Amino acid sequence: MEEAPSGVVREDTFKLIYAQFFPKGADTNQYAHYVFNTFDPDKTGAITFTDFVIGLSVLARGTVQDKLRWTFSLYDINNDGMITKDELSRIISAIYDLMGKSVEPMIEENTSRDHVERVFQFLVFSLA
Repeated sequence: MEEAPSGVVREDTFKLIYAQFFPKGADTNQYAHYVFNTFDPDKTGAITFTDFVIGLSVLARGTVQDKLRWTFSLYDINNDGMITKDELSRIISAIYDLMGKSVEPMIEENTSRDHVERVFQFLVFSLA
């Protein structure tokens, strides 16, 4: 409420608030963008206090199915009902950016690409 007394937060403000949780200089912008979009299911360009509380409630107290739906919507960047390798790659890259340069051991540039390949291989074998 202190950051958004009107009860509505736009993406630029959300990114500033989100960055406060990662003070070690990590790049939070892209991941915050994806989280913002997931908290804004109606795509209004703003998160109301109600949107935020519903999202947090799902993450904190939702069923496994609710949490999976929320997570799927985070990864399904274009909202087409599928998660592509490109979408997974974009999210994983954003997570590595979020973790910052202070991660030990240092993350190689191709690490996120390798991670995406391993996840897709796991899914292919798990669903077969």
